[in-house]
Amino acid sequence: MSSASSEMFHRCVPNTSLYFNDAEIQRRPYPVLAKNILLGEGPGFKIAQGRLGPGRLHHCMRLIGVAEHNTQLMVQRALQRRAFGKRIVDQGSILSDMAKCRVELESTRLLVLEAADQLDRLGNKMARGTIAMAKVMAPNMALKVMAMQVRGTAELSSDTVLAHLYATSRKLRIVDGLNEVHLGTIVKLELRKAKL
Repeated sequence: MSSASSEMFHRCVPNTSLYFNDAEIQRRPYPVLAKNILLGEGPGFKIAQGRLGPGRLHHCMRLIGVAEHNTQLMVQRALQRRAFGKRIVDQGSILSDMAKCRVELESTRLLVLEAADQLDRLGNKMARGTIAMAKVMAPNMALKVMAMQVRGTAELSSDTVLAHLYATSRKLRIVDGLNEVHLGTIVKLELRKAKL
């Protein structure tokens, strides 16, 4: 092994998540043969950024799956749990809150579907506004659905998957790009449409 390749360090962080895995790679300067350089020296960041939209849209799809799973658990718990002599589902505003969760989940599902369709038909550049909207909406929706307090303290316990799902969904609001960055993309495109 050459000294240059022995300086490269790779560490994978184990994660027991069913939905997300983390990896961390640290690279030190490493010579690249000229024949292996794509599109010349320098545009590597631009090439990588071009893949982030379509590559990260799958996070939105995963969040929809997480929210759907959580919604199923919420409904089961609301039907089973009793408080003050009645099922939770028969009390107060829980039905309205559950319905609002379904509306948000389906709205997000349709937006992500539209983003994927635009990506296929129009390409990354033309779909970037819809992709940015999906990246804002999906984690916010998943967190809102998971914030339903039907299970009481079980939502915080490591005995269930719920606390882990909430934490990983919250993490995606950061690692998939801050909402402010996505919102900036959306508003720039809106202003461009208005020719301001």
